[in-house]
Amino acid sequence: MPAPAGTANEMWILEIVRGREPGRTYSLAAGETILGNALGGMPGLDLSGQEPTSSPRRMAARQASVTLSGGGPSIRDLDSPGGTFVNRQRLFSAQARPLQPGDLIQLGGVQLEVKRVAAPAPPPPRQPAPERPRSAPSPAPAPLPQPRAASPSPGPPVGGGLPAPYTLGGATCRAWDDFLPLAAQRWRALRDELTSGRLADFLRRIGRPDLLPSATATGDPDERLDAWLAGLPVTRPSGPELDVHPATIVIRTSVVGTVRQTLRITNVGFRLLRSQVSVEAPPATRPGASQPRIRVSPGFASTPFATIDETDVPIEVDLPDEPSRGASGEALGAVVVRSNGGVRRVEVRAERPPRAEAIPEPFDAAASSPPSTHAAAAMTWARPVGKRVASQSLGRRVLAAAIALMLFRALVMASGLLPTLLGSTSPLGHWAELRLAGMAMVLAAAGALLGAAWILRGSPGEPSAAGDLIPAAFAGALLGVFAAAIGYAVIQSVEAPLGPLSSTSVAVVSLWGVVGAGLGLLSWIAIPPDRPASSPAPEAPR
Repeated sequence: MPAPAGTANEMWILEIVRGREPGRTYSLAAGETILGNALGGMPGLDLSGQEPTSSPRRMAARQASVTLSGGGPSIRDLDSPGGTFVNRQRLFSAQARPLQPGDLIQLGGVQLEVKRVAAPAPPPPRQPAPERPRSAPSPAPAPLPQPRAASPSPGPPVGGGLPAPYTLGGATCRAWDDFLPLAAQRWRALRDELTSGRLADFLRRIGRPDLLPSATATGDPDERLDAWLAGLPVTRPSGPELDVHPATIVIRTSVVGTVRQTLRITNVGFRLLRSQVSVEAPPATRPGASQPRIRVSPGFASTPFATIDETDVPIEVDLPDEPSRGASGEALGAVVVRSNGGVRRVEVRAERPPRAEAIPEPFDAAASSPPSTHAAAAMTWARPVGKRVASQSLGRRVLAAAIALMLFRALVMASGLLPTLLGSTSPLGHWAELRLAGMAMVLAAAGALLGAAWILRGSPGEPSAAGDLIPAAFAGALLGVFAAAIGYAVIQSVEAPLGPLSSTSVAVVSLWGVVGAGLGLLSWIAIPPDRPASSPAPEAPR
């Protein structure tokens, strides 16, 4: 047998998944390997000993061919009556399908899984035995005459041979048993042969009028063909066989509502499969909880339905409002398929996220941990100004506003002296002279200091604070320049009525004290003071 193809350390094998010896493996050799149940001494894989007796499906003598080349294995159906399936898909005639690790091959009632495994290490070379001294050869005895074996005579085909072969669509039936896989593979074509009368003509030619379809048979053509197959003189079970997919319906969702699923019913036997679908109620839940409900399409739940190859059954599941507490998987009931080819029970389960045992507390910004970003720091820094003002009395408001504006004007007056500090060539300024350049310099410096202080206070100890100092200081200085321009215009407008007195520092500062006091009085109207909530008066005793 040639060595398995592939790399030096890997080989392809076929493992029995369904059969008489699950787990048994067969190595694939390079080139072509024939799969069947009667190879007649030809090289290949004889799987006749693996067919389960309980399955009505049988593989052909030469069912399929697997070819192993450098690109991997591929499989081809050899026009078998029952057909070859890979991952539940039937291969077409002369179709070569590449195989991958994990693929499932169905040959009659046998399932094979394709695997790629490590090749076993080669055995060590045997050492040659030491030569023994040769003796003179003794004369060989004369051969005894052997009786001549009689050539085996060909036996009748399994299931009783046909006097003449019957051909349909490239498939040839030489025995009555061959009609069963022919029906499984070409049901509609054989049904047309029955309804057209060509099958009856064949039965008359071979002298079997007892097998003619009944002229008084009722039902549709599919039921008439099923009744004719039931009367054939076959040697193996000819009934249908039920297969349902999926074996369990699992609904993975966290929402409440209706979920639609599909249940696929497959006939893996030979004759017509008649099924009926019913629903089992879920186990009892706690009182007051909504019950899940499983609905089957009315065309499948009320009356039996026939399946030739496959039938898709629509199912709707109403999920309950509240899942079972603490359960990762909740049983919603089951769908039961009863047929003349067996019974299958498909459990319906819901898998939803675990239910929270406690309602999370609402987020409290004041009680939370200190902010770690500059934006959060600004939000906690800047308390509402209106609440602060509303909490002050009228006298405090007037006094605070007057002092604030007087200090502001004094700072502006001091900024008029700044040009004298720039060098001997600078024009000498006067402390009472209003100069925009000095005012802009002072407010820009104040803004830069405030911006840097905001960064340092809002993110203490953070490594990114040092990198944010320069942008924050620049932004503060820019705002200071804008404030200087606006303040310069406001000061000129307010101090214009003073005339010559505008050069007197006492008059200027006093004027801004009066302006501040007026703003304090206006704040009493714009922002009324907070009134403490009065406690309700106690009720008088009755």
